[in-house]
Amino acid sequence: MCRRPLKYNRELKPGSFRAYLRVVVRNAVNAFFRRRAAEEGQGPSVGVTDLPAIPDIDLGELDEILAQRDLIRRALEFIRLDFDPVNWAAFVRVRLEGEDAAKVAADLDKKASTLQVAYNRIMKRLSEEIGRMGGRRIPLGFA
Repeated sequence: MCRRPLKYNRELKPGSFRAYLRVVVRNAVNAFFRRRAAEEGQGPSVGVTDLPAIPDIDLGELDEILAQRDLIRRALEFIRLDFDPVNWAAFVRVRLEGEDAAKVAADLDKKASTLQVAYNRIMKRLSEEIGRMGGRRIPLGFA
């Protein structure tokens, strides 16, 4: 795909560049599976069924998600120094890395209830900061 120059021309065909790239990538993936199937002596559609369906995404919704993610990242950087480093590390491991809260508490030699209180304080402060920055507040809760 990278060997060929892109033929995107907004004047000839108005539309989103991301939508154009999505079509280019989809076609490249299909071509890859067709070539692989031909090399293995299979029918042309065997490899394509191995690929999970790629859902159509509303690009406006995608822009909103990306903007919210940037806003959350900036808010996290802004509030980080307001909290104890151990509590912050626990928050990162539970909320951002998806680790089990009980395991994190045991690793840090803390009570799970203590980390839950710290987690909820961080989430509340994060939600407030995102609200101040003009974004949608995020749901609270201990994972």
